[in-house]
Amino acid sequence: MLKNANNIPFLYMRHLFAPRLLFFYLVALVLLLPASVFAQTASFTFDPDPATACGFIEMDFTNTSTGTFEGVEWDFGNGSVLRLGTVDGQTFDPLRNQVSQSYIDPGNYTVTLTLWAGGAAVSTANSTVTVYTQPVPEIIVTPQAGVSCAPYQVAFSINNTGAAITSYFWRFGDGVVSQQPNPVHTYENSGDFTVSLTVTDANGCRNTVTLDNP
Repeated sequence: MLKNANNIPFLYMRHLFAPRLLFFYLVALVLLLPASVFAQTASFTFDPDPATACGFIEMDFTNTSTGTFEGVEWDFGNGSVLRLGTVDGQTFDPLRNQVSQSYIDPGNYTVTLTLWAGGAAVSTANSTVTVYTQPVPEIIVTPQAGVSCAPYQVAFSINNTGAAITSYFWRFGDGVVSQQPNPVHTYENSGDFTVSLTVTDANGCRNTVTLDNP
């Protein structure tokens, strides 16, 4: 059996060093490969999270994608599209990780981030932004608002066309409050009173409306 100067069989040395040689070969191969062969994976985060609001929301998006890419396309789902870097053969503003977008109308918006490399779209990621309608209840009084002699009794209710109201907080302007949906209140003294109602709907949206001199 052939041996080296240290009297170690060459066959044993082959088994000893072969895995190491293979490891270094693979490392060298990876280093020599062009960056375009590595998979790109689109991803992004957003603030606020969750991306829901009442009436209006200002969103900040951060590109957290991996891999090497030449350009990105942000489709914000509201008709606004932002392209950065090189997209479909066209050059736009330089790449940056953070972008912002405002949503002013109620609805569900699908935000899509697309990565571009080698002249093609290679990966996409998406998420949803939801803007709820702000509740705007109309206060209804019986008898109708006007001048009455004290003591006088008024029944309150509301007209609401949005999401279901889940909580009510009435202030009758004379120091008395109520959390009933349709309260009846008696004004013991004459005067000018401003009634306010704060409501919260099933989406968690809150609003306050007022009525002078019920």
